[in-house]
Amino acid sequence: MSWTDSIENKFIIETGDGVEYYPQWLNAVKSKEWNISDFEFIDVAGTLVKRGRPKGRKYELEIYFQGDDHLIDAQAFEESADDPRPWKLTHPYYGVIICQPLSLKFDNSVHNITKITGPIMETIEETNPKISYNYVDRIVEKHQFTLDNYAASFSVDVPKMTSVDINKFQSNLSSIKEKTKKSILETVDFQGYLNSFSTANAALNEIFTETLSGIQLVQSLINAPALFADTVENRLAMIETQFDFLLSSINSITSLGDKLIFSNNIGNTMACMSLAAVTNPDYTKRVDVAKVIDKLITRHDQMIKELDELQSDNGGNPESFIPDAGGLQALSDLVSLTISQLYTIALNSKQERIIALDKDTNPIELTHRLYGLDEADVNLTKLIDDNDIGINELLGLNVNRQIVYYI
Repeated sequence: MSWTDSIENKFIIETGDGVEYYPQWLNAVKSKEWNISDFEFIDVAGTLVKRGRPKGRKYELEIYFQGDDHLIDAQAFEESADDPRPWKLTHPYYGVIICQPLSLKFDNSVHNITKITGPIMETIEETNPKISYNYVDRIVEKHQFTLDNYAASFSVDVPKMTSVDINKFQSNLSSIKEKTKKSILETVDFQGYLNSFSTANAALNEIFTETLSGIQLVQSLINAPALFADTVENRLAMIETQFDFLLSSINSITSLGDKLIFSNNIGNTMACMSLAAVTNPDYTKRVDVAKVIDKLITRHDQMIKELDELQSDNGGNPESFIPDAGGLQALSDLVSLTISQLYTIALNSKQERIIALDKDTNPIELTHRLYGLDEADVNLTKLIDDNDIGINELLGLNVNRQIVYYI
């Protein structure tokens, strides 16, 4: 293939976050070095040079974004370049190059053009075997481990409770059930949840004799919303309703039994929230994942604060209350692992961008510009929904109107 044929090929940069850019390009300079060892001897003039395998080739990058959106494109490219994973560069002369940028210089001295220059270096791919983990499976295991800790601790504490405490426990479960069932969408979830409530409620009647199995049935009820056939957002909303109800009951906590039951219930609810956050995830935007991360951190902090205030000053008193350390540690590990996985999900989700329109336009033209049109008008509908475009703006969007879109 002649150089004139090669130059017709596209210049493509796929950055570490998976976004492809198609800038204009100039400069095709590359350099090559070898791994060198040099040896010098006292009685011998000169130097012995041993040459090894070649190093990664270096290239001088010189690309351009131009046009009305060149600043937006350059900004997006700069943010993508912050991802530490290697680039896949398709060069008209040199083919596909797996590389890393060493530095980048952005030059906007010429109107309507952003010039980006800097050295890039070819990198070997990480071909060594890697151990891969299914994070959802790990979180499910950690979730069960947390429940086991809480169940074991509660079983030890049951003898400290009275029948009055257990009656309050049943009342709490009834309130949680009434608040949760209002939000259940699927019939199968609704019927299964009611059955789970009946079983758990009956088990509490036998809690003094069948302690461990009884509390495990209660745990199944509290954690049921995590597995409902619903969106992550809706499931978390149900669980937060449970959480808020438990917080609202703080003022009515008077006995040691009340404190033990509250500690068990709110710990199990927090575990349920962590499991729900990664079960059948339907996140598409980084901002949605960030909101869930914030929920988990905020709710966990609230729980620790309330338990700290309920804790007794003197642990030697038979009526003293100290939250179970094993359950709290297991729960903390579960929440941390969940948040870690959510950050991974966020990295692969779409990033929000906000622009101010530089001219009058309309939703169809803007959709074509930002996303591209599709036969089913999914992108058009998405743009309209994300920006609350009402009937008055369907025919025209005014200059300086702020627009949110995702890449």
